[in-house]
Amino acid sequence: MTEGAGAGRAVALSQAIKVEARRLGFDYCRITPVAEAPHAGFFSAWLAHGRAGEMAYLTHHVEKRRNPAHLARPDAPAFRSLIVLGVNHFQFALPPAAQADPSRGLIASYAWGDDYHEIIRPQLYALDGYIRRQTGRTTQGKCLVDTGPVLERDWAQVAGIGFTGKNCCTIHPADGSWLLLATVLVPELL
Repeated sequence: MTEGAGAGRAVALSQAIKVEARRLGFDYCRITPVAEAPHAGFFSAWLAHGRAGEMAYLTHHVEKRRNPAHLARPDAPAFRSLIVLGVNHFQFALPPAAQADPSRGLIASYAWGDDYHEIIRPQLYALDGYIRRQTGRTTQGKCLVDTGPVLERDWAQVAGIGFTGKNCCTIHPADGSWLLLATVLVPELL
């Protein structure tokens, strides 16, 4: 097989993955090589200055957060591609009367429905299963819904989904900051 044929197959698989991700309910799907996160140094300095406050979990698995390649099990193939997925969680705007009512508590719109982790996680497993069927891979990829040690905002920016705003959210040029992020790490080079 020529190098061009392998590259062509990777492009075709990448396109197929994006179509499947859309079918599964993801609004955005981008793929980037696994490497050290662009803000890994900043993240380490931020932790060293005690900026995590009561979020002690951020101090766990720092090297895995800095570079998701470290999330691969020793008995599994190395992760080579990071699939970054986004879901627009905007449902509807509250009526002005509800917004102005001082007796109502307002909560973030992503929390209005079912726990998004429980909705997105099975979709990630389904996407990884799709990739495994296409490639013949027998090991599982690593599927994470903003609860694992991945700096997903960095990867969303690298992959072209959006940029990190002053509100610390990923902002998409058309959808704003209505995004929930998730990632799938796979050994395929896409």
